[in-house]
Amino acid sequence: YMEESGRIADAAFEALVARLKPGVMETQAAAAAVETMIARGAIESFRTCVVSGKQAGLKHAYPRARKMMKGDMVFLDLGASYRGYASDTSRCYVVGEKPTGDAAALLSVARDLYYAGLEEMKPGRTIDDVAQRLIRVVRGTRWEKDFYESGFGHGVGLDLFEGPGGLFAGSKAELKPGMTVAYEPMVVVEGLGTGVVEDTLLITETGYRPLTHSAQALDAA
Repeated sequence: YMEESGRIADAAFEALVARLKPGVMETQAAAAAVETMIARGAIESFRTCVVSGKQAGLKHAYPRARKMMKGDMVFLDLGASYRGYASDTSRCYVVGEKPTGDAAALLSVARDLYYAGLEEMKPGRTIDDVAQRLIRVVRGTRWEKDFYESGFGHGVGLDLFEGPGGLFAGSKAELKPGMTVAYEPMVVVEGLGTGVVEDTLLITETGYRPLTHSAQALDAA
């Protein structure tokens, strides 16, 4: 059920991204994602976020009747609940053009964070082990003050927030096979955007397996 929840979230994300065009309203893009989930036998595990322009640097916010503009950063966050099992996935994109300047730099550090932390995602590692790896990526950079070491994910499954609890620096909770987590290291810059790659991961006997697979922003430009 978790795997199917992830597949439905991927399909919803694909439908949403297809609507990320100048002149399309945030609400219209979000509606495409929700329609896809319902058509596949799921519902939202939380209210779908589509937040463009300067609001993209506020992270979670509800879609508005605002038309997206070329060059806007847009924060996207959604999850599908299939037979009670929830997924969670997030990205940040640029509308209508390839990311450049500060937007490209923000998306690049998001990808660096994502892959660095994945190297610690395996049984026997603690949440703090992952956090310290992430902190090393941003230490001494322009992004250090905007990195969310206090929250880079959470357990997910039958509830949107469950064991091993919140993913944050200092947590001694140990990763164990069978756990599913929403992993979302992020740099949130007010007035610019949210640098994040979030996927739902299954912890396996030897490491992890992603249950969501949407294209990353720099790859999709």
